[in-house]
Amino acid sequence: MILIMERKIDLQELIPFKATHPGSIIAEELEYLGIKHNEFARLIGMQPTHFSSLLKGRRPLSTDVALKIEGHTGLKAEQLMALQSKYEVDCKRIQMVLAVDISYLSKDVQRMIYKELL
Repeated sequence: MILIMERKIDLQELIPFKATHPGSIIAEELEYLGIKHNEFARLIGMQPTHFSSLLKGRRPLSTDVALKIEGHTGLKAEQLMALQSKYEVDCKRIQMVLAVDISYLSKDVQRMIYKELL
């Protein structure tokens, strides 16, 4: 809990500007290790296109894939699954914030907001 402008705020109340998908963390780790995405996908028995979708945040991380990734990197499956769970909660919180009426804004501004937040 922290104090912001004389109000106690639980850190769980804070809503991120943009949710972080575990795929971006996995992509960074592979880059650090010098492993190409397509090669790693084949190594863990995934289609490269499906793995690419995971890295780009278009596909959720499953427990099976998290365990396979753990077996070939320093990333722990539990941490990856926690990131997936946090990503899903953050997305839902962001969607709830977006439920606030922004119809008074121009369509271009609305599209920009949705694109940046999700």
